[in-house]
Amino acid sequence: MALTGSCHCGAVKFEVDAAPDAVTSCNCTYCFRTGALWAYYQPDQVRLTAEPDKVATYQFGTFTGAHHHCAACGSNTHGESLDWRDWKPGDEFPTKRIVGVNARMLDRNAFDLSAVPVATVDGLNGW
Repeated sequence: MALTGSCHCGAVKFEVDAAPDAVTSCNCTYCFRTGALWAYYQPDQVRLTAEPDKVATYQFGTFTGAHHHCAACGSNTHGESLDWRDWKPGDEFPTKRIVGVNARMLDRNAFDLSAVPVATVDGLNGW
């Protein structure tokens, strides 16, 4: 069942193909500050319905992805990166891309975030 989500002011809206089975909490310097809980999808499973000027992007250092947020209210809505989920030191860098949607932005009336398991990732020390 498709779910919708949006930023706080509603300027950035998106739809995902299905509710996540789990979400990820990361403690890297960015995620720790934003409090996002990431639900991961293949790029074709996420549809963004916002005017391009409503989405602002933040990219830092040599990070191979980008975090997107609403240019009006600042809500952290989604991000794109290489798919690091199964990567281990010594492996070749992944080439497949993944989209992370901030599950806190999904419509509360259609999705109960408290019922979904939260996996913890040590992004602060693990990257």
